[in-house]
Amino acid sequence: MRFRPPASLHDCDNGSLPRAPYPDRISGEPVARTLHPLDGTVTATATTGARPAAPHAPAKPAAEPSAFPRLAAIDIGTNSIRLVVAEVQPDGTYRVLDEDREMTRLGRGLYRDGRLGDAPMQQSLQALGRMKAIADGFGVAELRAIATAAVREAANGRDFVSEAWRRHRVRLEVVPAEEEARLAFRSVTRHYDLADQLTAIVDIGGGSTEVILAAGGLVEQVVSLPLGAVRLAERYCKSDPLKEKHWKALRRAIDQTIEDGIGKPPFAADVMIGSGGTFTNLAEMAQAERDGKVTGARDYQLSRAEVTRLLARLRETPLDARRQIPGLNPQRADIIVAGVAVIARLTRWLGSQRVLVNDRGVRDGVLLSMIDDLTGVARRTAWSWRAASPASAARTSAIASRLPTWQSRSSRRCGTPTRYPKPAPTSSGPPRCCTTSAI
Repeated sequence: MRFRPPASLHDCDNGSLPRAPYPDRISGEPVARTLHPLDGTVTATATTGARPAAPHAPAKPAAEPSAFPRLAAIDIGTNSIRLVVAEVQPDGTYRVLDEDREMTRLGRGLYRDGRLGDAPMQQSLQALGRMKAIADGFGVAELRAIATAAVREAANGRDFVSEAWRRHRVRLEVVPAEEEARLAFRSVTRHYDLADQLTAIVDIGGGSTEVILAAGGLVEQVVSLPLGAVRLAERYCKSDPLKEKHWKALRRAIDQTIEDGIGKPPFAADVMIGSGGTFTNLAEMAQAERDGKVTGARDYQLSRAEVTRLLARLRETPLDARRQIPGLNPQRADIIVAGVAVIARLTRWLGSQRVLVNDRGVRDGVLLSMIDDLTGVARRTAWSWRAASPASAARTSAIASRLPTWQSRSSRRCGTPTRYPKPAPTSSGPPRCCTTSAI
């Protein structure tokens, strides 16, 4: 049974929120969406007499007066661009007004040519303009747009930033790997209790993977690895389905990069909390297989054995057949093997037996940081750390000794996802280290 988070933590409203009509992806007929914030579901109702929206036309909801400030965050990744528009609540949480995503594959060909291609750039800029229009329609007080690995690494990344400003007056912030990791960590510490937990927080994107190892909610190690799903798929997935020699080359590259970047882990992570499209698609595939339907990836749990089994299935399935797998976005079918391979090899290296999916990820961290800035609240929970020392190692061992074994944790077994309670604030400070290794 899947847990529905309480409304006060994320989507909270006293009634249903009407959404602008949008064209149904199958029939093309206009459909009105209604968000039911108390349980997080969305219902769709066909409308009559309405003109279908033009292709790629931006949604233009009326900017109704609001007593609370509205914010928008855009995350421009190597594979996808994501938007979230939210209204800040008096208690410092936020209510989602709208979300959008487009898979533009901005990093297509980047790891071969060292540059962003013209076609992916144009598609991404078009998507950015559409999302900016959506945010403007809601009358947001502030829009923050960040770009990650693809723009960070491309020789012409500055050209993309300049075009975003020239065409759409969107100021792109190209965030370093450490900031990307901090934003993922900010999301996790807002929604999960990490006390008495040895945790690996992993955010897998198209170009890189950020790994944060935390003991009792305090950061022990931060590493950025060049293990993005797009990067690996373009370099190693050279057969369909993946031949054994290509699989071994992919596995060796991942293992070597993990070993070089992380080294010997400071502890065996009790749980891996993962964000990014690879994690959400993996969870939804597992849901469809287990329950016959997909109800959402949030707080869904998988065992390490289940991750390994699903990876084997994906490796053996041709691309056209992968596109038909329930729960898997067909647009992600060509990179899913590489992405899930990263999860599987990380769980092995870090000793994690459970994977918990956080479908909010970096864009949630962006919003929470904006709220911190808006309210003047110090980022107490964002980047806490403990210095490497014998005392730190002793505290880590003490936490480990208090943890029950995986076999005895029947309430947290796969199939009965458990949501951690909201954490208490912790002290602030910089992470012990942030390193980037190369394949």
